[in-house]
Amino acid sequence: MRRQLSTTTIGAKKRSRSAVSMCRWLSLILPLVLLTLVSTQAGESRNGKIAFAVEYRPGLYVLNLDNREIERIDIGIESIEIRDLDYNERKDILAFEGGLHEGPSSLYIYDFSTKQICLFYEGTSLDNSRGGPTFHPDGERVFSTNYDNAVFEHEIATKRWRKVEITNTTESDFRWISFSKSGTNVALSSPKLDGFLIGEVDGSRIVVRKHILTDFNAAGHQWIGDAKIVFSGRKQGNRNRLWKVSLADESLAQLTPDPMDVSGWLSLSKDEKWVVFRGSGPEKTARWCLWRISVDGQGLEQLTKDATDFHGHLSPVWIE
Repeated sequence: MRRQLSTTTIGAKKRSRSAVSMCRWLSLILPLVLLTLVSTQAGESRNGKIAFAVEYRPGLYVLNLDNREIERIDIGIESIEIRDLDYNERKDILAFEGGLHEGPSSLYIYDFSTKQICLFYEGTSLDNSRGGPTFHPDGERVFSTNYDNAVFEHEIATKRWRKVEITNTTESDFRWISFSKSGTNVALSSPKLDGFLIGEVDGSRIVVRKHILTDFNAAGHQWIGDAKIVFSGRKQGNRNRLWKVSLADESLAQLTPDPMDVSGWLSLSKDEKWVVFRGSGPEKTARWCLWRISVDGQGLEQLTKDATDFHGHLSPVWIE
């Protein structure tokens, strides 16, 4: 009996030491696991690829954020300059505006899966040119502007175009259009209009509900959810900044520091935590390059560098 008791006691002590060792092991490994998970989640929003165009040069370019290498995609059309781009995650396609310098603009789609390109609208004159292609969040439609008199909608499946009716405003010359994450709300800006208009998508119409930031010269914009917007604009002076506005009370937060200048081209990451934009810093190598910053104004980072043979970078769009 005494021997059995001793054996039991020894076994209990071994189990106790084993439990202590396990606890110590967990105390060491759990922080590493948690750190790995956090790093992975952060990497999902900070990494990926950015598609963009280069001023006065043909072709599409893709920046790999993991290794900072830039790949040029040969689209087989050397005679056109590429301007506005937008990405459709559901179909893995890129819509872009292309045309001759100061000439008519047409609209194209590049399919990343098939490596094929197709023309889905041909502009034959400046009057009937269309630009600023913007996919609706449902992935089935792409909107574009005529710059002078209309917003148009293209149904991808049927390849049909229609003119979008915009009510509660007399303005028709729109340059930028963006949709909220749910696709129910829309923002419109015009070179003839300070601030921008906020509306709702009502069937085949856009119904304007309010005009905000009327003391701003505002340009490109992207929605954070359905209640906030990141945009480029200025209240006074010659430099644009990157801003965030809450639609609930129109409260503003300046994201980019002075004296940085920001153009109207910007794109929001899928998790809505990061903005990539075209900006110009004070250094010669930072003129009209691609930059990244969080939607809280933290972590500003220059992504590309300009050079004499590599002109300003245009219209970055996140590919995730």
